[in-house]
Amino acid sequence: MSGEISPLWRLAAVNNAAWCVAMWQAHGLEAQRGLGMAMCRGTPPKYYPSAVTIDPNADPAPQAEWAARLLVEGPPGGHAIKDSFERLDLSAHGYGRLISGQWLHRPPQNAPPRPALDWRLVETADDLAAWSEAWSGGNPEDSGVFAPALLGNPGIGVMAGWDGEAIVAGCVLAPTDSLIGLSNVFAAPGIEGQAEAAAIAQAMFPDKGLVGYEHGAALEAALAAGFQTLGPLTVWASWA
Repeated sequence: MSGEISPLWRLAAVNNAAWCVAMWQAHGLEAQRGLGMAMCRGTPPKYYPSAVTIDPNADPAPQAEWAARLLVEGPPGGHAIKDSFERLDLSAHGYGRLISGQWLHRPPQNAPPRPALDWRLVETADDLAAWSEAWSGGNPEDSGVFAPALLGNPGIGVMAGWDGEAIVAGCVLAPTDSLIGLSNVFAAPGIEGQAEAAAIAQAMFPDKGLVGYEHGAALEAALAAGFQTLGPLTVWASWA
């Protein structure tokens, strides 16, 4: 279990929950809050959780009970819970640890490097389909993850890094208050995706810090791009 939760750590979790809510709503799902969590009713899109904890002071027992009931009373299929503050232990409730990652923050840079790619906001369904194909590496099973309705959300920016006629990098920007959430970073081989995504985010929002989370090799790339860790999180999944 985690120790003291900094304000930035909590803001990073709240920012990420807002992004999850945007994804749920783009798929026509109702979002609600309770028990110190943001939750959706129905089956979330692939790779997205059914709930994200957003209050480190909330009692974890009711949260664990809700997660256990979800497997019995919720829609069929697997479910995931994003434990933003490592307050939960769902191992006795039908879940396993899918991801152990770190929340990240990068304060505004005084003289940040400019992005090398031609970055543009994705504004049409055709460009979103091309972006999704690049994001998934051409996996047809992932073609429906990012619904076109997402483009109608003024609080979300799906960004594509172009090299000539091809999308070779991408990310999602989700502004909340004084921070910009950075997620879904990808890049073709030879391109430093984390550094490029951070550069375009900083160029668009020069006075705002960046937050997000990563694990594995992407975490190492983010740290190399100037991010600092805020604290751990765990994604619990019933199929892990």
